[in-house]
Amino acid sequence: MTARGIEIAAFCGVAKDGEMRRSQAGNNFALITLIADSGNQDDQGRDVPAFLKCIAFGDAANVAANLKKGQRAYLEGQLSVGIWKPPDGPPRLDLSVKCSKLEPTQIGKNRPRREKPDARPDPQAPLDRRQPNETFDPVRGDPLDF
Repeated sequence: MTARGIEIAAFCGVAKDGEMRRSQAGNNFALITLIADSGNQDDQGRDVPAFLKCIAFGDAANVAANLKKGQRAYLEGQLSVGIWKPPDGPPRLDLSVKCSKLEPTQIGKNRPRREKPDARPDPQAPLDRRQPNETFDPVRGDPLDF
């Protein structure tokens, strides 16, 4: 059995437009930065995001190259964690994902808009389905049967 590392599946927002590149061997790949909810909050109670640097190959690379900042995406892949020390401040985590699956989602502002039904009532439609001599009987129930 082969160890695959840490696997990740997440819905994310696109923090930076995807960028298609070509390796020295001539293979296409894409780089994209995604932002996910880390589940943590800072001292003021604001959510702390997790930034994911993603690399994608093949079909996932084509999808990544077409994603734009502000869109939403679903990703699956292998997570790797690195630590780096900035010149000023404490060490920070670097989260990278090798994407095996990357898809744009139709949630949030990417959701397709439904056409609004015609809100104008039909002037020929009856206002009430009850017959004029019909009454409400609480034992039998409402004859309208909504």
